[in-house]
Amino acid sequence: MTAERSTARTVVNVVGVLLLIGVVAPFVVYGFPQIVGADYGFVVLSGSMEPELSPGDAIIVREAAPGEIEARDVITFRTDSQTPTTHRVTDVIEREGTVAYVTKGDANEDPDSGTVPHERVLGEVFVTLPLLGYAVRFINTPLGFVVVVAGPLAAFVVSEVWSLAGSVDRSDSVDQ
Repeated sequence: MTAERSTARTVVNVVGVLLLIGVVAPFVVYGFPQIVGADYGFVVLSGSMEPELSPGDAIIVREAAPGEIEARDVITFRTDSQTPTTHRVTDVIEREGTVAYVTKGDANEDPDSGTVPHERVLGEVFVTLPLLGYAVRFINTPLGFVVVVAGPLAAFVVSEVWSLAGSVDRSDSVDQ
């Protein structure tokens, strides 16, 4: 093998590893937000925050103390629904030692009804991972699990069994 070919192979390997890291890293951050100092990962389901956040985006949320959240910040909070809401703070209201927020989706005409007490706030949006939510939602389906997890795992097991069987055949023919 020539030096040029060896260098080209090394460059291709390095680029391949960097691409793999680039593809895998967002999923790791979404699945384990603590890696980047955050607390939660969510998928945006509605267009109420467009153009800032679009359906299919994944957001990473970190907890924030009442004094850290200001008007214009985007927060995620619990509502009566099981699905948290992510909207922009338009006003911070401090009364009798408590803090509450007036919120509004960027694409909505009117502010949300009522205020959001700080106790319902999960945190402030820290990072947005565009379109990653589509992949996350697909992986959470039975077909997605098979395609992304079970399929490659089965292919790996078959490959290893095939290699093992081949090495046993070769050792038998050498022994004879």
